[in-house]
Amino acid sequence: MMYNTDSAWSVSESAFNKSYQGKYESIFCLGNGYMGIRSSHEESYTGQTRGMFIAGTFNRFGEAEVSELPNAADLISMDIRLNGEELNLETGKTLHYNRSLNLKSGLLERDVKWESPKGIAASFRFERFVSLANLHTLA
Repeated sequence: MMYNTDSAWSVSESAFNKSYQGKYESIFCLGNGYMGIRSSHEESYTGQTRGMFIAGTFNRFGEAEVSELPNAADLISMDIRLNGEELNLETGKTLHYNRSLNLKSGLLERDVKWESPKGIAASFRFERFVSLANLHTLA
């Protein structure tokens, strides 16, 4: 993880490491006081912990259980394919990777240049935010 001294509002991750997924999902989480979402990747990996939570909602599995925040629908997960090959940073080659969160604007950005196992290269850019102006909006 890198802290950019040129931009005191930015933290970034310069390489994908599956072992640190949970740590970065938490560090880069987004929220506005009403809605919060863990910053798991759009594509799926074993060991991810996806989570979107809405303040004021509670659920209980049974009478003897404690009430807790229910996990809302996963709006981030995507099945991303390039000529039939699934984007997976554990396969093929990751030629470039950077994920950063601007704490001032609330924008989470991820840039990836990936070469598939069959040798097809592509660049991907993901952006995500949870609106502070409209508490019910994320994009």
